[in-house]
Amino acid sequence: MFGFNWILNSLVFLVIFNLSQIISWYRTRIWQPTNSFFSFVFPLVLALVLTIVDSLRLYVIVQIIILAVVGIFLYWLFISYYRGNPK
Repeated sequence: MFGFNWILNSLVFLVIFNLSQIISWYRTRIWQPTNSFFSFVFPLVLALVLTIVDSLRLYVIVQIIILAVVGIFLYWLFISYYRGNPK
């Protein structure tokens, strides 16, 4: 059940984080390359965190707060890394 929840959460987060690219691809049929971290890694990690927090059977508001805190921390961590190491 854990794996199924993680896959389902991953699909939802991947669609949410790539929705503008999906709409752009649908209109032009050209997939624009973007930052792979924010397109694939970040949604997968957030889906894993949500799945783990959901398996703890906490209140929904506590799950949302934990997910938001982890998401903000990961975003801050990797944005500061990318600013220090430009491509």
